[in-house]
Amino acid sequence: MKEYHYTPICRESTRSTFFFFFNNISIPPIDYFAVGIEDHAQKKLISLISRLEWQIYFDKNQITKNDPLIQAKKLSQRNIIPFSEIDYIDSFGKEVMRQRSLHGMKNGLMLIHKQNHLDYMIVIATGLSKFNHYSFLAKYYTQLTRLKNDLSKIIEREINYTLRA
Repeated sequence: MKEYHYTPICRESTRSTFFFFFNNISIPPIDYFAVGIEDHAQKKLISLISRLEWQIYFDKNQITKNDPLIQAKKLSQRNIIPFSEIDYIDSFGKEVMRQRSLHGMKNGLMLIHKQNHLDYMIVIATGLSKFNHYSFLAKYYTQLTRLKNDLSKIIEREINYTLRA
């Protein structure tokens, strides 16, 4: 059985568009964004992450198969998954979430849009320990829906370039 492989998006045009977008968004207390596409047929995951050190760690260690966020997405039919509702499953998953927290992502949400054999994922996070995702969703639902659509469009052009390569 082929394992999933993670690849960061390296095309400068996509990266610059993402970071321009990221630097012009203000949704307190969110200070971390990631956008990714998972291709089930190819067993590949590509993404752009707003914290370069986390992207390097994620790529270097190929933690895709042990990431509780990705596992939760695979096991759930939900389109919104809060960090606080994730089961770490094993010690590997617990360590991934510990590392994520050390990189300033203690709490957050993953927004998912499924289309054919592709899953678009938007992860937003904060370093705050006390993050109420219910009130956050109620307050920012419209902005989050736009954010999900906009970030998905930014990364969409990478499907043929990176995933099919």
